[in-house]
Amino acid sequence: MRQGWPLQAILWGTGLLVLLIALWGLRYGQSQASPPSPTQVKTIALRPDTVPVVTGGLTGQMEQLRVTERVDRKTGKTQGEPDLKGILQLSNTSANLVIRPLAGSVEYVDGGGTDIPLAKDQGTAAFTIYLERAGGLRPGEQTSQVIDVPFPADALTAHRLQDIRLHLTYLSTPYAKITVNSPVVLGQ
Repeated sequence: MRQGWPLQAILWGTGLLVLLIALWGLRYGQSQASPPSPTQVKTIALRPDTVPVVTGGLTGQMEQLRVTERVDRKTGKTQGEPDLKGILQLSNTSANLVIRPLAGSVEYVDGGGTDIPLAKDQGTAAFTIYLERAGGLRPGEQTSQVIDVPFPADALTAHRLQDIRLHLTYLSTPYAKITVNSPVVLGQ
């Protein structure tokens, strides 16, 4: 027999005991459910949930449009102001322009053509458009982005909201491929 055997057995036993205690703690620590959040997110889909976008050399759509609001689970009262969420997809359909989308904003309109304003503390329904590559969209290129902007609580009343207007700001520049030929000779 080796002389260090009782010490090794004690170390192995201690290590096994620590491992078992850790596993027991994980099992029973995770089994206790955490209390539910005091608020829940309520989602209201817009119909239609897709709005076409056609302007200049850009075409696309705003899709998966929905309004979200936070509601207190106990009282049922709304917490804060609602938001409009969706995805903006844009394609450069021009033949010869590079288009750099910069920003956008959403305007909410009632049945009489009047704007439905946001609450004063909501700010604006404006957003910045971020492209994956610098320089803009060349002809045929696409981009998409999540939109999350404030929504007026007054527009949630039945049949009040009739239109959504999307305002886009973009730069367009002529796009051309040019070939330059230069005669050269190998120096000797």
